[in-house]
Amino acid sequence: MHQLSLSQFVINQQHLNVNAVVLILTSSHLLRCKGKQTIIRMDSMEIDDSIYINKNLTMEGIVTKVDFQRRKQPSRCVTVCLGLLCAVLLAGNIGQFIYYEIISQFQGVRLQDGYDASTAERKQLEAKLSNLTDEKGQLQQSYTALTTERDEFRASFNNLTNENNQLQASYNTIKRESDQLQTSYNNMQKSHNNLTSTKDQLQTNNRNLQREKDEFQNVSITLRANRDQLQSNCSSLKRNKDQLQISFNTLKRESDQLQTSYNNMQKSLEGLQANHKNLKATKDQLQTNYQNLQREKDEFQNVSITLRANRDQLQTSYNNMQKSLEGLQANHKGLAATKDQLQTNNRKLEREKNEFQTLSITLRANRDQLQSNYSSLKRNKDQLQISFNTLKRENDQIQTSYNNMQKSLEGLQANHKNLKATKDQLQTNYQNLQREKDEFQNVSITLRANRDQLQTNYNNMQKSLEGLQANHKSLKAMKDRLQTNNRNLQREKDEFQNVSITLRANRDQLQSNYSSLKKNKDQLQISYNTMSTSKDYLQIRYNSLTNDKDRLQSSYNSQQNEKEQLQNKYNSLVKVKDELEKQINKVRGRPCRRGWKRFGISCYFVSTEKKTWTSSRADCIAEGADLVIVDSRDEQVFVIGITSTEDAWIGMTDSATEGTWMWVDGTPVTTTYWHVGQPNSAGGNQDCGAIWKKSSGAEQWNDQGCSSIMPFICEQ
Repeated sequence: MHQLSLSQFVINQQHLNVNAVVLILTSSHLLRCKGKQTIIRMDSMEIDDSIYINKNLTMEGIVTKVDFQRRKQPSRCVTVCLGLLCAVLLAGNIGQFIYYEIISQFQGVRLQDGYDASTAERKQLEAKLSNLTDEKGQLQQSYTALTTERDEFRASFNNLTNENNQLQASYNTIKRESDQLQTSYNNMQKSHNNLTSTKDQLQTNNRNLQREKDEFQNVSITLRANRDQLQSNCSSLKRNKDQLQISFNTLKRESDQLQTSYNNMQKSLEGLQANHKNLKATKDQLQTNYQNLQREKDEFQNVSITLRANRDQLQTSYNNMQKSLEGLQANHKGLAATKDQLQTNNRKLEREKNEFQTLSITLRANRDQLQSNYSSLKRNKDQLQISFNTLKRENDQIQTSYNNMQKSLEGLQANHKNLKATKDQLQTNYQNLQREKDEFQNVSITLRANRDQLQTNYNNMQKSLEGLQANHKSLKAMKDRLQTNNRNLQREKDEFQNVSITLRANRDQLQSNYSSLKKNKDQLQISYNTMSTSKDYLQIRYNSLTNDKDRLQSSYNSQQNEKEQLQNKYNSLVKVKDELEKQINKVRGRPCRRGWKRFGISCYFVSTEKKTWTSSRADCIAEGADLVIVDSRDEQVFVIGITSTEDAWIGMTDSATEGTWMWVDGTPVTTTYWHVGQPNSAGGNQDCGAIWKKSSGAEQWNDQGCSSIMPFICEQ
């Protein structure tokens, strides 16, 4: 802008110089005189010396000395016209100078304002560029955070997959344990079947032994004694039947077989009674039967050996069952630990589900934030595009200004050419004026008359020339300043070009960043879709794992129930085993130890020491026996008979459940011989049974406190 005003100022000065030159040429070089084709030429440097004029004019041959002698006095009209012409030209130059100076100032102010606005817009554009760079950094941080969340989500998915594998492994372990339990149950079932077959075989052997015993008694005593013995054996068989009925009340399927066996025994007994009536008629047949019994005796010995082997096998089965029980307990602990692990995994899955839902919400929020950032980035890009367009327009305006300045320079050159052309024109005019010399010849005299006045004017013009030279120096200094300003403007132009190149590079960078961000956005969208698919897949896997967990829980419950059933069956089998061992011991008919008394197939011991019920039972167990169990009235009478005058402990208690009396072998008390008014649980702590010798008859049972001290009765 300043350069434009300075160029206009130079133009104005040049116009002033042109006018001054025209004035000087007009006033100093042209004089018209009237005369005989006499032309007087005056130079600005020749006015003050008439001798020089005469010499010059004479040398050039224009005039002669005669002409100088004949010249007239200059005209005053010509002098006045020349003075008026100079005044008009000077006034025009002053008005032109004032006009161009004011216009230049106004244009300089407008150009300065435009330059300031361009600088402010450039700063605003740089601020927008900084904001866009910051938003790019924020978007990069958001992308980094989203990438981190994606990695965390993949890690959570891997953890969930590992937990699923752990659950699958736990399920396989539980399934193997279930198979082991099923195998153990099958083994126990086989053991039970073996025990049942052993029981049947023992029952058969018992019957065979009973028949052999009857035959031996028939042979050794009379037929009547045999009949009585048969009656006694019948009573013993009834007692054995009652004992078997009590022992195997938990096995309903075996009870039918026992009932069948009992019916067979009853039929055999009836057959024996019929045979007894017909003994005299069948004496020879009995002899034959005796021989058969002799053979059966040999078979019985073999069976006895088999029984011993079966006893060892039963002991081995008992040990195996004990180990199976320990295995069941270990499996129970393992199942309990597996249950706790499943519950922990369930809680962990619940927490991970909640974390997954929170992560999904965060991911949606990040997606919305990314979408808003993308929209903001798009708006910023549009604003940047608008700013770039504005900057481009301003650059175009600057380029236009530069072109205008270039045109102004070309105009100055053109003005210089015009000045040369003007000089040529003036030369032409001079020639024209030379031609018009004849016309001014008549005023030559007047001009000579006004020579003195022109000399004075020349002096004034000399002073004006000095002023013009001073102005020329100032114009030259101004020209130097203009050149300096031009160089500054050139540097600013180069800086603007560099800024423009930088802005184009930034625009290209922003365009590439926009493309990169768009690609990243597409990748993030693909990642989001992948994560959504993974989330749905994980949800399906979670539901599947939940169903598997429920199925495993159901399987665990069923396995637990089967375990409890197996435990109950195991307890029942243990009871059956104990009963069978008792029966085996009874069948063997081993003699009682010293101090023990036999009744039926059992041995009884009455202690002389007094102890509590628990200590009494411990002593009996230490002797390989237990507190007495009364199964029949005959046994009750026998126990009362061997008891001294003091009360004695027997093997029943209701310590587990008040009012529910149980024998020490775990069977309930069905046949009772309570004294009148008993049991009364006096004081609320009488939980053990005893023989009460203060009463009479068979009903002598009484409940006592288990901590009481009295003798006790053992049965083996």
